[in-house]
Amino acid sequence: MCSESRKTTVLICALAIEAEPVLNNFTSIDRKSHKGIHIYRCEHKSTPIIVVVGGVGMEAANKAALLTVGEFNPSKIVNFGFAGAVEPTLKIGQVVVVDSLVELREVRPVEKHVVPK
Repeated sequence: MCSESRKTTVLICALAIEAEPVLNNFTSIDRKSHKGIHIYRCEHKSTPIIVVVGGVGMEAANKAALLTVGEFNPSKIVNFGFAGAVEPTLKIGQVVVVDSLVELREVRPVEKHVVPK
């Protein structure tokens, strides 16, 4: 478990290509891998940031989240990425905030909230 007294933020995505633009904002990065999950320890304005590339799919996302909660005890977890890029009205960099999570085993419409740029 993370012994740092500062609050840690964890950013989780599925693919390295999703993490790359985020990681490009840091100069000092400590990298490690654990059971196929890639973990990057960074810092932003003295806040520890953990970027996790966990792999595609619900099971991989679950493993990545459980690993980071157990190891870093984060104050915030943000899951980000392409999410299949299935909504043509969204623009690159637009943030979608959900108010519920659904275990999706089939394709069906879902409600979304788009945060204006």
